[in-house]
Amino acid sequence: MTKVSDWWSNNSWSLKKNIQLSFPNLLKLIEGVSLPDEDIEDLYIWKSTKDGLLTLREVYITIAKPRPIAFWNSCVWDLDTPPAHSMIVWRLIHNKLQTDENLRARGHIWRWFANHLQMNLVINSIEDCWRVLDQHWFENIVPCWKSSVTIVAAHAKLVGNNSNRVSNSSMTSFSLLKKFGIQIKPKAQTATLEVLWSPPIVGWMKCNIDGVVLGNPRLAACGGLFRDHNANHVVSFCDFLGNESPEFAELFAPILALEEAKRRNINKLWLETDFLYVVNAFRNRALVPWKLCSRWLVCWNYSINIDFLVTHIYREANFCADSLAYVGLKCKSLRLFTFVHEDISIDYLLDKSDTPRIRLCHFGV
Repeated sequence: MTKVSDWWSNNSWSLKKNIQLSFPNLLKLIEGVSLPDEDIEDLYIWKSTKDGLLTLREVYITIAKPRPIAFWNSCVWDLDTPPAHSMIVWRLIHNKLQTDENLRARGHIWRWFANHLQMNLVINSIEDCWRVLDQHWFENIVPCWKSSVTIVAAHAKLVGNNSNRVSNSSMTSFSLLKKFGIQIKPKAQTATLEVLWSPPIVGWMKCNIDGVVLGNPRLAACGGLFRDHNANHVVSFCDFLGNESPEFAELFAPILALEEAKRRNINKLWLETDFLYVVNAFRNRALVPWKLCSRWLVCWNYSINIDFLVTHIYREANFCADSLAYVGLKCKSLRLFTFVHEDISIDYLLDKSDTPRIRLCHFGV
């Protein structure tokens, strides 16, 4: 079995002459694949998974036939509904409720029921069943309506106080909740927060990055721009990625940023993103999809050998990178700009003039 290491020598691809003659286009195809300097064992990759590992769950998903998702699923199994009530509704929808027809179809259920009650039963309908239960459990006592109201109110109070839903501003709803003894949960308070983009310190370069996914089938792209300590534009980029996930688009942006920084010999780099997943990926490489692992390791090795910082910023201070990602959807290829693109000119001037953006924040009571 041939390994990658058999074709990799002195940090470059090395194919035998007979292979090059047999497959003349092979070298051009693999020259764009970057490999890390560290010695990593070759692995088999399961292409349909994010991490490349073949698990029993993936085998089941691949073999099993896809099942349609029921529209009522989220309504029945709700956090605010007691599980006992959800189970009754679920059994009713699937025709699993213990009605007279279902019990009769299962066989001699009434014979077992008669032996359990030590009675002779003649069951012809569901009304006969309830009549027997009424005689055996309640001794024909008619329950008081006040007791029934109390039971209903107790169940309503239990469900209402365990619910995470917030109440509206209606006085009718307020009075009704108070009557049932349900605790009022008001809506979260809204506050404004000023978000400001800040340039790096002298000698550092700052690169804001972002990714975007749109449409069905979804199309992904990413973008970013480098600025110096005076907030001057140095270079910006965008790239079209095709049909990929949002995580792929967000993680591809720092790869392009670090590769460009390496080409420009930037040794002090501050990377800023509005996607916290990217920050965590630099701490835990297991979060990176297998498609990007090779290039990610090359860039990660470069980042640990320079003065490097990666931080999270709110989206309101990352509008330039966000707009460049949308430009990537239109360009359909990797593009480098040594000038301020017209789509980011307004946001670029706002950042350079220290103009804050307003962010709405919700605070619970």
